[in-house]
Amino acid sequence: MVNEEQFSSKAVAARAQVLRDGGADVNQVADLLARADSQAANYGIGIILDGHGRPMPTSPELMAQTMRAGEEGAAATYLSSKPLYAELLQQVLSWQRIPKQYWDNFLLVTPSDAGTGAVNTAVQMFLMMNSKISALAVEELSWPVYQSIAASNRIGFDSYALQDEAVVASNLLTVMQAAPHNSTGYVCPPGIIRARAESCAESGLPIILDRAYPGFENAGMLASQGYDAVMQRSCDHYLLPFLQANCSFALALSPTKAFRSFTLRPCGLTLVYEPDEPKRKLLAGAMNTINRGRGSAFEHPASRAFIRSLVENRAVLELEHGQTLQRLADAQALWQKLLQGHPLAAAFSPQYAGMFRNLLGSEGCEEAFYQAHIYPVLAGNRCRINVTGIPLDEDQAQAHIDVFARLLSL
Repeated sequence: MVNEEQFSSKAVAARAQVLRDGGADVNQVADLLARADSQAANYGIGIILDGHGRPMPTSPELMAQTMRAGEEGAAATYLSSKPLYAELLQQVLSWQRIPKQYWDNFLLVTPSDAGTGAVNTAVQMFLMMNSKISALAVEELSWPVYQSIAASNRIGFDSYALQDEAVVASNLLTVMQAAPHNSTGYVCPPGIIRARAESCAESGLPIILDRAYPGFENAGMLASQGYDAVMQRSCDHYLLPFLQANCSFALALSPTKAFRSFTLRPCGLTLVYEPDEPKRKLLAGAMNTINRGRGSAFEHPASRAFIRSLVENRAVLELEHGQTLQRLADAQALWQKLLQGHPLAAAFSPQYAGMFRNLLGSEGCEEAFYQAHIYPVLAGNRCRINVTGIPLDEDQAQAHIDVFARLLSL
């Protein structure tokens, strides 16, 4: 740890450059720098923070089920949740508030590696089905791991604007974030989503809907309207247009943010919606092959725990998801309150939501942030902020917001 007498923002900036030169990505740089500063306010880390600079607790339900799964593993044998898959699919679709009329057209696998594994499995499945795909296309300013997924699958990488309507092409495999955008927080308007769904249907091309932050765009309505309304509205906004258009799509779901399973790292959930039965049978074979090839058929105890929790105690998990959403709602409300009258307040308008905002940094902002012991994710002239990093103490929060307001712009 670095104390105040030893602290130098120039030295921290130099250390950041060394880390970048050594291959660390921008998220890792922010986290490593913050860990070395005893006064750090970590606005770069991608977890839910509790308002005191600490992580929110891991899901108590998942912790209890993981301990149970660990005890069951005393005998050195293979264990599998396969017998639970039919019920699991129903519980997942219920959690997502997908209308029952569409359920028969869904397939499900449980890839290792949470949300990353869910997306990668979908990518590999569609690549297996279509040899013409040469690149992965994602929204601009998106999660940097998409580039790693494209590179590891030996295909190119492309991006499209957040407001683009025509995002599919015969040589592209398109990913759309079906939740507040990581990293900007942008909430895609209904008209654009409908246009994308219609484009997929007309072209006959599939799309991957990455849903790592389900319901996060509606966190502010949780207290007044309840969890069911939050999730139903989210489904209607992001998923229903693709279902109504009769598109083929993969839905990549992760427990990580919703249920705060960062430490446990259980499986992700890859669902495929295919209304054409012969195609659905082919996709089922491809999904099984990919899942086995990735080693995901052999389950980690945390994955068995997550599957069992969804099947046996979905209502408990939904309560815990609601706690996550409420923390986010409280954090966003504080940003809105303390930014009143400032141009940055627009980043907390209804057009933006979720855990992150991605803003423009002014010249020299890196050292200025470090001098204030604030550690967002910095990449070029962009600054990504974890909204839940804001302290509950309003005086301390205002001091942080004053720094952000001085150094950043939309």
